[in-house]
Amino acid sequence: MNAAVLSDLIERAALQYQLVEAGQQGSGYVDGYGYYLAAQTRADRALAGIEKEVPDAAETIRAALGRLKAAYPAVTRPKSSKVKAGELLAVSSRVRLALGS
Repeated sequence: MNAAVLSDLIERAALQYQLVEAGQQGSGYVDGYGYYLAAQTRADRALAGIEKEVPDAAETIRAALGRLKAAYPAVTRPKSSKVKAGELLAVSSRVRLALGS
């Protein structure tokens, strides 16, 4: 259950980043940042259990959270970023594949 929720939060953060990269105005960055923070908070509590159940998925989740951290370094959007939305969507897909969903 925790792994599926983490996967969903990671995907939502990646999708919000895609919208922001495409030039959508509004709260997309802040929303994505919130999804990232929610995913990180849940991971802090649940990743040890996920690692026991699905070790490969746990490592993939860690990698995805690392990329999201680079994409969302603060609540305010940086002027530029080296992280591309396609990269975040790819790591999000890897998490889903690792979980078999």
